[in-house]
Amino acid sequence: MAAEHKKPSVKAGLPPGSLVYTGIHQQKMMISLYQFTGESFEEYRDISPEEISKVFKPDMVNWIDVCGISDQQQIGNYFAIHPLVMEDIMDVNHLPKVEETGDHIFIILKSIETGIKKKPDMQQISLLLGKSYLISFRDKENNIFSSVLERIRKNASKARSKKEDYLFYMLIDKIVDEYYAVIENIDDDIEDLEDDLINKPSENLSQRILDIKKKFILLKKFIYPLRDELRKTLREELKLIDESTRAYLSDIYDHLLQISQTMDLFRDMIAGLLELHLSNNDLCMNRIMTRLTVVATVFIPLTFLVGLYGMNLKMPETSWGWFYPFLWIFMIVISALMFLYMKKKKWF
Repeated sequence: MAAEHKKPSVKAGLPPGSLVYTGIHQQKMMISLYQFTGESFEEYRDISPEEISKVFKPDMVNWIDVCGISDQQQIGNYFAIHPLVMEDIMDVNHLPKVEETGDHIFIILKSIETGIKKKPDMQQISLLLGKSYLISFRDKENNIFSSVLERIRKNASKARSKKEDYLFYMLIDKIVDEYYAVIENIDDDIEDLEDDLINKPSENLSQRILDIKKKFILLKKFIYPLRDELRKTLREELKLIDESTRAYLSDIYDHLLQISQTMDLFRDMIAGLLELHLSNNDLCMNRIMTRLTVVATVFIPLTFLVGLYGMNLKMPETSWGWFYPFLWIFMIVISALMFLYMKKKKWF
């Protein structure tokens, strides 16, 4: 998978709170604002931070979706976001985390979608929950939240009757649901690889095992920390999360727990595939060495006879006119008898 970020060393030596974008997508910042209650829904596309202040309605749920995080100084100033939080948002190498910062709840998690060729497409998603609003930060434009937006547009949607904490849950749940698709693809890859290892061994099996292992490590790197952070959060009292919404967040934790247990199983399966591949290579090598040994063993007496009668000396046998064809027949019979003997002993 191609690198989606710069090396963390670009921030070396900088003071805390330095806003350094570590991604590679220099996308122009585009802000969308979605406002809704149970009775109404309003939508603003490509809106500026200054315009948000004019249309912001505290009595509605305000979802501010920000695409392109290479320059976040304006949005950070308007919502009084702590510089350390802004630093984490712009650092696409950051591991998943959940923390309460003053009047906000902040979460970093990774969106991992499956592409056309089953290659994971990963980006960092940051969510900042405040009173009457939720800000989502994305590194690049995609349709990951399109299904959530469609649910909000519908008048009969349950999301329309809830507050911003329920929207917070919906976005996290959407990202976690994408993990299942990646897990299923890894499961299919493991089954196909296992079948090929047994029935159709080939030279590219090592690379395929390595590719599966990379996917597994990628998921493990971002799912396990999110699971642990969410478990820690559920134990705390968070004033911005309603008690009814905590039950939904607990359900997400159950999903992450289930996914992590499946990944533990995958780890053992991948290790087993690697051992099977190495065993197949050893078995193939043993078969080759066995065949070479049989050939060498058969030719040992033939080499002796040819060497003996190939010397430039006069021997009594050479005076017999039929000796040359007899020698050929004798060598063929010896070779056949040795071959049949080794075959009977099941040496190959």
